[in-house]
Amino acid sequence: MEGDDNMKKSVAILVFLLLVGIGLIAGCSRQTAPPIKSVNDLADKRIGILSGTIYDKLAGERFPSALILRFNTTADMGLALKAGQLDALIISMGPGREMANANPEIGILTEDFFTSQIGVGFSKKNPALRERFNAFLKDVQADGSLETQRRKWFEQDIAKVKMPKYPPQPAGKKIVAGVSSGDLPVSAYVNGEYVGFDIEMIRNFAQRQQLQVEFVPLEFSALIASLASGKVDMIADSLSITEERQKLVDFSNPYMLEKTFVLVLKA
Repeated sequence: MEGDDNMKKSVAILVFLLLVGIGLIAGCSRQTAPPIKSVNDLADKRIGILSGTIYDKLAGERFPSALILRFNTTADMGLALKAGQLDALIISMGPGREMANANPEIGILTEDFFTSQIGVGFSKKNPALRERFNAFLKDVQADGSLETQRRKWFEQDIAKVKMPKYPPQPAGKKIVAGVSSGDLPVSAYVNGEYVGFDIEMIRNFAQRQQLQVEFVPLEFSALIASLASGKVDMIADSLSITEERQKLVDFSNPYMLEKTFVLVLKA
């Protein structure tokens, strides 16, 4: 019958159009996102930052339409980028370069997203320890040993860098240093030993001042709170000196200017 035939034709056309639409949608979903070529391309992207860092505020202000995702460790942030769960991550210079060197699929979008002064944090209740560290810092900056140490950790192959051996200080007063121990070349716990630029600097300070030092591993986001509450005597891990942080803790004189990297997957 003609009516039934017309109905069948109409249904067939609708099914065909539906299948075409599904195919178009699937094809669009399989299309690769355009490559990120500049920092401006991050405006509406998924950006990873380490929880507790100054990059949280910086990324929010620079990219108000972006999705900012926070991680407790640098390693987790790198894995999320490689898995396609992030479009980019913002990270300090040392760990950023190491991540790019260790993962050929990760590239450096920019090495100069932000620059900050780096210092060691001290309790406001213990200004004497901060003064002793600043005196040490002045000496090692003047004699060039701090710069030699910086080149060793930040410019050489990290796999070939070794920590010096330190004799024990059994009679010295003990100080407790809080560190975030997963960020080479700054600080890490490798083969049962704390290593890294900040670790060596603190050990050199303790050795010269005849102090015993105990390192306590903390998540980066817990460093400031642990110092303010008296859990540790000092904190270090490429800590940017900011007015907000200075309300809670005291900082040493700056010992480094640190640039910030933005990392993305290579196209």
